[in-house]
Amino acid sequence: MHLGRVREELQFFRTSASIKPVIHHAATATNEDGYCFDHQFRILRTARPRAKVILTKATSRLTACKSFHELHTVIGELLSPISGLGELYIYDTAVRIGAYLGLAPEFVYLHAGTRKGARALGLGRGRAYLEIRELPGPLQALSADEAESFLCIFRALL
Repeated sequence: MHLGRVREELQFFRTSASIKPVIHHAATATNEDGYCFDHQFRILRTARPRAKVILTKATSRLTACKSFHELHTVIGELLSPISGLGELYIYDTAVRIGAYLGLAPEFVYLHAGTRKGARALGLGRGRAYLEIRELPGPLQALSADEAESFLCIFRALL
């Protein structure tokens, strides 16, 4: 169920008519109907509009990115000074904008939930991301974003 919802969400970003609505929805963490994504409703109300202004001003910088890692890095640099926006928000924003730009994660980025899941497997201590080849065998069949979701969702079970 979770994977289907994520794919549907990314399809919205992938097929958007232009970058402007992509940045709007990615920055405000809202779907096409204007509803906040489940795991981002606790973000400070003032933080998302600030992120939208910053990302909108940086549109040309974002669209010039050649890899997801570059996009994630740029978004992190732009948004990390905003109080209330954490690693998960930065990652999710990069995934959403990346979907439109045709850029997918090539690494498994470690933020709050995924970091716990990686630690439960004895991986990633002090690291910002893992390479797929570092994951246990069965998880190597997943894409980087699917492995990120797996570690996050199953962090309490690992």
